[in-house]
This record gives sequence, C-alpha cells and structure tokens, in this order.
Amino acid sequence: MECKNSSISYDPSLLFNIEEKNNSCFVDGTRCQYSQCAQGNKLQVCAFGFANGVTGGVAGPYYTVDKPDDDPTNPALGTLRFVVNYAGNNNGGAWITFKNSMHIILNDKLWVKSNTTIDGRGVNVTITGACLALRTVENVILHNFDVSSTGDSDTVHIFDGSHKVWVDHLTTNDGQLGLVTVVQGSTDVTISNSYLSNCSFNVLLGASDQDTIDNVLRVTVYRNWFDSAMQRMPHCRWGYCHVVNNYYRNWTYYCIGARAYAKVYSELNVFDPGSKLEVTPWFPNYNSDLTPTIVSSKDLLMNGSTFHQFLNPKVLLNNPQDQFPGYMVPTRPTNTLEDLVTKCSGALFGPKLSTCLAAP
Repeated sequence: MECKNSSISYDPSLLFNIEEKNNSCFVDGTRCQYSQCAQGNKLQVCAFGFANGVTGGVAGPYYTVDKPDDDPTNPALGTLRFVVNYAGNNNGGAWITFKNSMHIILNDKLWVKSNTTIDGRGVNVTITGACLALRTVENVILHNFDVSSTGDSDTVHIFDGSHKVWVDHLTTNDGQLGLVTVVQGSTDVTISNSYLSNCSFNVLLGASDQDTIDNVLRVTVYRNWFDSAMQRMPHCRWGYCHVVNNYYRNWTYYCIGARAYAKVYSELNVFDPGSKLEVTPWFPNYNSDLTPTIVSSKDLLMNGSTFHQFLNPKVLLNNPQDQFPGYMVPTRPTNTLEDLVTKCSGALFGPKLSTCLAAP
C-alpha cells in the first residue's frame, strides 16, 4: 500500500478537456469525471443531483491498494479492506485508489465508512464475492469499478440513516438483488452513469410499506443503462425519486415502480422495449397501491412502449429544480441520449473510456 499527499497521477491521454467552451466541469454529468478539472480528489465537482456537495475522502490521505487479497479477520496492509478500515478510524477518512487492475474477491461484506472515496479510475477493478455495505455513514463516493456476483445480496447496500452518497460509473452484470438499495431513513443519494445488465431487482429505494422513516428519502437516478433487466429501475417508497436521462432496453417486467406515497418524477428517459411494453407496473382490474405519484415529463417511448402515470389530484409533483433550491442535473435531449449512455455507462478504462470520450 502506498500513502501519498500529492494528487493522483493519470495518463494525460485519458483526460478529456470537456470544458473548452466555458471552462466549467458542469457542462457534462457523464465525462466530467475524466476531465482535467476533476483529476485526483477534485472528482466531487462532478457530483449532481441529491448527492451534490459530497466530498468523500478529500480531507484524508491518499491510499493506493496494491494487493487483491481479502482477509476479514486480519486484513493485510495494502488490501482494500485494510484501507477501508483505516478510513473508518481516521477522522478525515481516506481517498482510495488502485495501483493496477485487479480482481478482489471479498470473503465477507465490506463495511464502507464515512468520508471515504473508492476511486477506480485509470485501471480495471472488479469486486465480487460480497457486497459493499454503508450503515449510518455519510459523505461517501464509489466510482468507476465493477461490483458483481455478490450472492444473495445487492451489490451496494445503503441503510440505517446513511446520507450524501454518490454511486457513479459502476458496472454490475448479475447482481441477484441489483446494484443499489437505499433504505431505512437513508437519503441524499445519486446513482449515476452505471451499467446494470441481467439483474432481477436493480434499484430499491425504500424497502417496506411500513418504513415511514423513508419519507426523508431523496434519490437521483441519472444517466444509467438498464439492459435486459427485470424490474425496480428504480422502485421507490415514501420519498422523492428523480429518474432522469436513463436508457432502458428490453426490460422483462417493468421499469419504474412506486408504493407508499412515493413521488417519482421521470424526465427525459428513453424506453426501448422488448416483449414487455409497459414502463410502470400498471395492472388493470388489480387491487394496486394507488397512493404513489409517478409523473412522466418529456420521456421518449419507443417501439410501442407505454407509460401509465400514477396521478393524484391532491398531489402536485413539480420537477426537483422547482421543489428543491439549488438542485441541478445537466440533461441532454432524448434523441442523443442512447449513444452517450451506451458508450459511457459503467466503469470506464482503456478503449471503452476512449470510445466514451469520443462520443458526440
């Protein structure tokens, strides 16, 4: 394990000057992370939505993981678990990077602590075996790695009052319970630029109709690619969920669901169906929960897909920019969204990163 106080060094050819026209990282919510202005621990300037303001481990030291081993009982120096535990014992947390590409097989849940960044830029990092768990923590960034094959768990479990968490550019291919769960009073989370394929349950935001504590929940689901997945992309309870600029292809049940008075604002998404056409879990003549509100604004419905909105005359659901002062996500029109998201979602490195940076 290496400890250093200077900024992370990246291959300049992998850094893209997105800000040429107006010298601002805020032009782009997808490639900003690989630009000059976001180099090293400046990554957080690219966080949008409800996680805006997250800083992760910016106040702590840099640590570079150089061993793929995992021992939950006695973590070895230089392993991811050792560094994550260190961040939990250090008031300033830690900014964690990786020396080279590696496959880490976790032998138990990895408990990510407050003020932590796990930054996989520049290398190909895959984590399997067990999930990343965030319990009663704040100010966490998880960026640019693959986390899959975590058994009967979701891949990232955010719960018990955790807040200010940014999950960005992650890849998961076979998570039985999907990529991210946000439950039990957790809030102010952004899930962005990630790739989910062949997952059953995907993104669960609020786990129970009885968990009224989730009425504080605020989550942004932004620029993700949901590919051949089943349902819950996301499914929201009690809180406010902004689902914006995502690309959906070939879902096998439904895309966006809600229960228990949730408010879901679906905006500028692209829905490209396979055999299933309906976006929401709308079942005529079935005793459904009619308490949530699901609104569609400027979504693109392709090839016969349909979007049944859940509208409540007693609930006026505004877009989040009007409802939450200072809230912002950069969006692009739906006619150019598919190309960007399919080329730029998930963990990016090597040729895939180059392809993303060259996308219009």
